[in-house]
Amino acid sequence: MAKRQIKKYINKARIGNDEAFDQLIDIIKMDIYKIAKSRLLNEEDTLDAVQESIISMYENICKLRNVNKFYNWMTIIVINACNDIAKKRSKNIEEFNEEIIDKDSKEKKEFNDSLINKLILEEALSKIDKDDRMLLMFYYSEGYSAKEIEKLTGIKENTVRSKIMRAKEKIKEFYKEQEVN
Repeated sequence: MAKRQIKKYINKARIGNDEAFDQLIDIIKMDIYKIAKSRLLNEEDTLDAVQESIISMYENICKLRNVNKFYNWMTIIVINACNDIAKKRSKNIEEFNEEIIDKDSKEKKEFNDSLINKLILEEALSKIDKDDRMLLMFYYSEGYSAKEIEKLTGIKENTVRSKIMRAKEKIKEFYKEQEVN
C-alpha cells in the first residue's frame, strides 16, 4: 500500500476517525506482531503485547506530531508493551521452575527436559541486547533482509548486519559455556 494512503489513515485516525484507525491497524498488524514476537518468544505473551500496543496506539495517536515518524512511534509502543509483559513474566518464572522441579513422573520429566531446553535458548537470547535480539529475530525468524529491517527500524543496513553477526557470536559463546559447565 502506498505511503500516501497510510498517511491518510494516520491523519484521519489522529482526529478521531475510528474507521481509519481500524484500517491502519489492518495494514500494520503483522509488523506489530513481528516486533512483539522477536522480543518475547512466547505466543501468548506476543499476542498480549500486540493487543496492549494497539490499545496504546488508539489512546495516543492524537499525540503523534509527525506522521513521518509513525513507524518509529509504533515500534517504541510495541517495545514498551513487550518490556512490561517481560517484567511480569520474569516474576513468575522462578515459582514455575520450583514447581516443575518437584515433579518426578516420567511424563513430567520429559516436559521438564523440553522446558529446560526452551529456557536455555531463552537464556541464550536474553544475553543479547533486546534491540539486537529483535534484529536477529526479524532476520532469521521472519526472513526480513537487512534492507527491509532498515526500513522498519531506521537502523542503517550495515549496522543491522554487524549487530546480527555480533548477536550470533554471543549465542555461540553462551552455548560453548554451557557445554563446559
